[in-house]
Amino acid sequence: MKTPKIYAWKEIEEDFKKKLVLGNGASIAVWDGFKYDSLYDEAADSGIFSPKLTKLFQEFKTRDFELVLKQLRQASIVNQLLGVKETRTQELYDLLRDALVNTVSSTHPEQRDIQSCLSRIAFFMRQFDTVISLNYDLIVYWAMLRGNTLFGQQFKDGFVDEGMFRDDYETLYPPYGQAKKTTMVFYPHGNLILATIVDLDGFGTEIKLSRPEEQAMLRQSIIEAWEKGNVVPLFVHLRACLPGRLIYLLIPILVEPMLSGRIPGAVY
Repeated sequence: MKTPKIYAWKEIEEDFKKKLVLGNGASIAVWDGFKYDSLYDEAADSGIFSPKLTKLFQEFKTRDFELVLKQLRQASIVNQLLGVKETRTQELYDLLRDALVNTVSSTHPEQRDIQSCLSRIAFFMRQFDTVISLNYDLIVYWAMLRGNTLFGQQFKDGFVDEGMFRDDYETLYPPYGQAKKTTMVFYPHGNLILATIVDLDGFGTEIKLSRPEEQAMLRQSIIEAWEKGNVVPLFVHLRACLPGRLIYLLIPILVEPMLSGRIPGAVY
């Protein structure tokens, strides 16, 4: 199989105005704390995991926080419905959730730490019709909000109506208000601002936790939502994509960049 050539962005920027795909390198360029392969690796290296949690990941044969949290949450719900009196499942869920909270708290910057970069990122992203962020962090979302204060409501992510995702997100592309165009932003690997209200069907309902007016305390408000235990974080490990309805809806957007034949290296 022929290895695709990787071009410098300056060589091809005039040919690519429709879709931008951002990987972990984009986040590392903004914040050195993201220099790791996964949240699992960061948690394991920092000693946050107890032997019980390490064994839990081994039993599930995964390194994915979201998957294990969802399985434990569903098991806890089933036990409650069947009248099974046990506390072990919920205790493991709480331990894993706390490990995730501690890992994110220790690695993710506050908005004020990267404030000087957000306008520059927004100016770069605004030239594209669609931005696909493969990162769990809040950098792109904060840049979206900054861009919307500069250019009108140009950036949209499809989550409207009390944080629910619009199945007909294509109808959001026409600009409105002061915006001259629309840039849609999608998170096929999930994101800190996304969560699942877990049901017994195996998927649950995807929602967005944040609101623009909360951005100053956004990271903390997300962690508090996790701690309440009503939702499961919706972001996944590096080589996976979202389960269920969201990934099904986003397939047309995700496939087209892979077929372009040229892969630019994204830089801010």
